Amino acid sequence: MASAVKLLLLQNPDVQVLWKLQSNDATVGSIGTDVLWEEIGEGRIRIEPWLRAEPSALVGSGFIVCSVHHGGANAYFEAIQ
Repeated sequence: MASAVKLLLLQNPDVQVLWKLQSNDATVGSIGTDVLWEEIGEGRIRIEPWLRAEPSALVGSGFIVCSVHHGGANAYFEAIQ
């Protein structure tokens, strides 16, 4: 997933990524986010363990061009809203 995000950012310089991820050291390293440290440092990627706003509010803001989710019913319906 991290490699796909890096490729997305390389090909789209105006895109930013907000990634909700329970991020302890084992989890972050195991999914390959270490390849994204440069983009994280530049502020193009933000990894948060929790979002204050409801995902449906974020998707409805008009600033989200793509939503990737785990396939659960709530996340699915929020994404297609």
